[in-house]
Amino acid sequence: MSTVLSAIFGGLAGGAISPIILDWWRDRKHAKWAEPRRALLLEKLEKAKGEGWVSLERLKVLVGLSSDDCRSLLIGLGARGGWLKGNREGWALLSRQPLDKTGMDVDEE
Repeated sequence: MSTVLSAIFGGLAGGAISPIILDWWRDRKHAKWAEPRRALLLEKLEKAKGEGWVSLERLKVLVGLSSDDCRSLLIGLGARGGWLKGNREGWALLSRQPLDKTGMDVDEE
């Protein structure tokens, strides 16, 4: 009987601790890669030709992130979204494209 209780208690403890450890591991992994990704995005946006717009597709491929994760990093860098020709989502630094500009129908680099 005590063996059965020990197995049940061990399973419950492991089931409670495993998600905590997994979450910690994922956060550590994301934090490790966040800074190099920020640096790549900032360099790309600073060196963008023309008015400074770059498509989201190009940016997310550059850093290997999903659209939502890439948007989060871009907001943190002081960038804003807008629309490029062909109804594509584009991003530019606020220093190059303040909010009083529309960002509509511009060519990407």
